[in-house]
Amino acid sequence: MGIVLRNKETNRIMFYLKGAETVMKATVRPGQRATIDESCENLAIEGLRTLVIAQKGITQKFFNAWQKRYVAAKATMVDRDKNVTAVVSELEENMELLAVTGVEDKLQDDVAITIESLRSAGIQVWMLTGDKVETATCIAISAGFKDKRQQIFFMRDIENYN
Repeated sequence: MGIVLRNKETNRIMFYLKGAETVMKATVRPGQRATIDESCENLAIEGLRTLVIAQKGITQKFFNAWQKRYVAAKATMVDRDKNVTAVVSELEENMELLAVTGVEDKLQDDVAITIESLRSAGIQVWMLTGDKVETATCIAISAGFKDKRQQIFFMRDIENYN
């Protein structure tokens, strides 16, 4: 998700973009990608959900030309989504890494007690998530899905496995 802003005092145009590290790594300068990997891994180990924020300064000339292409793409009747995505992706390249954030997923009250009650009643409880392994493991422990003696099984998409 991104936004283009103009500073009223300086008249400078900036594009800000936020998203998951898997998407954002391709948008930032190559020399900053290792920082994203390392920061996100460290935050995930702490059980935090990560978000990457980047920025890029834009000239007035570039913005005017880009905006014309964007308006035209939004107005097209054929392959509108594809055309809009292509124009937007012009902004989303060679960006400067601004920050990597970590947000704690707070569990609702009594989640662990509720899960234990379900288990005591003979109900099997599973956790299915798309989170990073480290984040999912921390959440599984804090939610009472897993204790230190239990084994965790991981299923991964083999085509996208790193």
